[in-house]
Amino acid sequence: MNEENVTSLVKKFFNLTTESTDSIEIIDQITIAINNGTINFLRLVNSLEPSLTSQDPFVRSKGLGLLSSVIEKTDALSKAEGKVLLSYFLEKLYDQPSVAEILKGIREILKHTVVEQNQMLDILKSIFAELSVQSFQQSVRLLVYEIFEIILVENANFIKMNMNDDFIFECVSASPLFSPYALPLLLEKISSTSIGAKMDAIDAFIACLKVYDASDLIPHIEELWVHLKDSIFNSTNDDCEQLALAALKSISAALSTVPVIKQEDSSKKFLNLILTECLKNLTLPESILAKQSGKVLASVARASEPTCNYVCAEVVPKLLTDFSDIRVVTGKKNSLQVLVDLVESARLIYGSVNNDEQEDTFNPILPYKDRLFELFGKSLSDNYIPLNIVAIMGLSEFLLTSQLLGGPEMQQEGDNEELEDVESTALEALVKFGIHRPEILLEITIPDLFEILPEKLTDFENAILTFDNIINALEKISEISVLFEIIVSKLMEKLIRLNESKINEASASTEETERKLENYYLRILDSIYKSVQKFSYNISNEAEVNAIKSVSNSLFLRLINLSGIQNDKNTFDNIKVIRKTAKLLIELNAHLERNVRDEIVNTSFDHFTNQDSNSSFFVHFNVNTTSDTSLVLAAAVAACPPDQNLPMDAKSLVQKLFQLNLRTKNTTLNLSIAILISNFVNKNINCLDLLLLKDLENIIFCSSQEFFKRKNCLTVYTWVAKGLVISSNNLGYEIVDNLIRLLNISSNDDDIKISVLASHSFSSILVDDETGFLTKKSRAFVKSVYRQKFFKFVKGPLLNGFKDSKGSEVSMCNFLTSISNVIQKIPRSLLLKELPSLFPVLLSCLNYPDGELKLSTLRILKQISTSSKEFFEDHIGTIVPLLLDLSSFKNISIGNTMLVRVLSLDILGDLTNSISFPVVFPYKPLVLKTLKDTKGSYIDDPKKLVRKSAVNTRNKWFLFTGPKD
Repeated sequence: MNEENVTSLVKKFFNLTTESTDSIEIIDQITIAINNGTINFLRLVNSLEPSLTSQDPFVRSKGLGLLSSVIEKTDALSKAEGKVLLSYFLEKLYDQPSVAEILKGIREILKHTVVEQNQMLDILKSIFAELSVQSFQQSVRLLVYEIFEIILVENANFIKMNMNDDFIFECVSASPLFSPYALPLLLEKISSTSIGAKMDAIDAFIACLKVYDASDLIPHIEELWVHLKDSIFNSTNDDCEQLALAALKSISAALSTVPVIKQEDSSKKFLNLILTECLKNLTLPESILAKQSGKVLASVARASEPTCNYVCAEVVPKLLTDFSDIRVVTGKKNSLQVLVDLVESARLIYGSVNNDEQEDTFNPILPYKDRLFELFGKSLSDNYIPLNIVAIMGLSEFLLTSQLLGGPEMQQEGDNEELEDVESTALEALVKFGIHRPEILLEITIPDLFEILPEKLTDFENAILTFDNIINALEKISEISVLFEIIVSKLMEKLIRLNESKINEASASTEETERKLENYYLRILDSIYKSVQKFSYNISNEAEVNAIKSVSNSLFLRLINLSGIQNDKNTFDNIKVIRKTAKLLIELNAHLERNVRDEIVNTSFDHFTNQDSNSSFFVHFNVNTTSDTSLVLAAAVAACPPDQNLPMDAKSLVQKLFQLNLRTKNTTLNLSIAILISNFVNKNINCLDLLLLKDLENIIFCSSQEFFKRKNCLTVYTWVAKGLVISSNNLGYEIVDNLIRLLNISSNDDDIKISVLASHSFSSILVDDETGFLTKKSRAFVKSVYRQKFFKFVKGPLLNGFKDSKGSEVSMCNFLTSISNVIQKIPRSLLLKELPSLFPVLLSCLNYPDGELKLSTLRILKQISTSSKEFFEDHIGTIVPLLLDLSSFKNISIGNTMLVRVLSLDILGDLTNSISFPVVFPYKPLVLKTLKDTKGSYIDDPKKLVRKSAVNTRNKWFLFTGPKD
């Protein structure tokens, strides 16, 4: 059989029905010819070319079906032919009417075992990128399943784990032999006033407890309690408080070496220290100490069975007895919360409704079951909604805890559901129950929750509900490993369908709908981000590793493609959504396999770049683009590791980016270029050409250059400085030195604008980008003390520059702004140490007629007022009159904006609590008189927020009659 005979058979085939006997006979004849070598697949494809390129989708589908059927029946498919045919099928996946025949062909090629592993990856990625599988009929979905089964089951070794364990504390926790030396040092650090040092020490201590013997702790238990309780009862940092609670739990668990706590046990000694103080605090249940004591008791009770028994036996009966004597409703709420937390602790120790492991143990809550249930029921009928909420939480714990609840008690949980807050808590209770019964959630709850979320624009416009509770519930459920991938994928699918609905809508959305849509997109993207972050942090087995990788691969490609849709109605081209997308991409990048990341980087460049050698480097990034999607490419590439393979040499890429930077007037594109260059430079200094750096400097300092070029180059220059400074590269400080020089240029209006922009560059260098660029999350090299080093370098030049610029208003403002921006970003401990030399400059900032400068300086002043009480008291005579002047609307012409006035009044009001009574009380007449004076336009300020702050501040001073207890 020759090619002409094949062509004749093909033509005859298209005149027959697919399932007819004659059609099947033609397929068999062609297969026999291929098997005996008379023809090959190349000749068959040539014969099919007119049908495969036809405009008629039916003809294309039938041609592909013939090709797939021959592949299915032949036994003569070579590796070379399989590779070419597979590439052809993958390229045709966009052809929706032919998808079934294409997938059939891919499946049959895989069955011939001629596909290499790297091509299997191409199959998976192409299906993710081109097909919305769930939108097809069952037969197509089955084909996808069969393809995945062949790849992932029959080629199990293709999936490899790549877990990166964190051994940050491996040294001190390597052996119990280190305990005599490590524990005293850690105790010293735990007592530190530095939050960072304290948290690191507690973290290390918890790691050590997993290795050290319980006897090693005994000499230190009193000192440990003193330092850890300070981090809880006098908490100024939530993370530090949580670490301290975790440490108490770990200590209690380590000391609980016997099943029953005996009188002489060190464990009982430690628990009695805690119980003595916490029970004393609980006698004043409305106080903050009582609330914190409840957290302590709950954490300790969760340590082990002995501690849970002991704590519950000592605390629960006392709280139940004292509850009726509590007269303040907030105290009742706090006391009830402690009881709920202890019930939860017992559940975690003795088992939930889905856990039969501990059925033979005795839950210490059981003797108090009836009294507790009665108390929760009565609290539901109270008029105080926060108390109702806690009661529902208690009933939820009863429902979840084995041995405690069953029968009609469950019904009371529905009481008071007409109240919105109670309804919200009921939803949370449902979620909490579902965490222990994932199969129920998967069958009933999850479909119901997703049914509420809109996927069409009309559904969204007609919705009368807010979706926060639904999204919060789904986010919480996604922590369950078996449900994580399902929920995250479905959330993404909801956004895609809603976006498609919006794009296909004939009329434009209203401004109000656009605002709601933006918030909805941001909320879901943020929820996906948090879900991925939490799930990755708690990974404990290979299945969870595969789940996070699968989700990351899928979402990464989808987000890149969605951002590139060229349509005015595409919400993924909204700058706020783009920033949130970029943040999510940086998080997802951390979980991609190396070969997947390589391919995705190439996909990103393919999506945003033109590979034709005769055209410009960026397609969507031409100089006149109005799109902001360049930030997506920046996120896709910038978060890659230093040794990432790029489609072109990094040094050449930096050069091309620089050239584009000189031509674009798009601010986001300029920022994206700066981010990319700074990331390359941070991770590989060799990709920075010093001549390019010199070109940047020449353009920035050249007064005759176009302003947009100077501005663009300054953005890149600043980000390059940031990339170098955070890695403590000395070249970065040479750039900073030039930025300081820029503060003095003022030859013309453009010079002045550049100098003002330069004054804000210091903030850009020190602040962590909220999206995650140039942070450890994006794999940047970041030194822990770079802010201190930067401050030490710029302090002298900036202060001297301010002193020498008294003759130039512009330069003086630039130096003051730079100093203020730097001070805001340095560690608090360093700020307090440098206060004596910086305070005169801060006063100058507050007296300078610039609203933004005043506002940033007031934020620093508010920080000082709470951190350095003694220093503030020494200057109270200067600060009070100054704050009164800053609060006045009369001085709006000299920079007293609304925000400046509000913040000044807030600081003034806080003085009654933060400063010693004898120091601040003499100023009471002045403050009351000034704030009462309508000529000063305080209480009669035209802005409502200012009037409200003025009234609140005056009330605080009016009631300021004596020292606080």
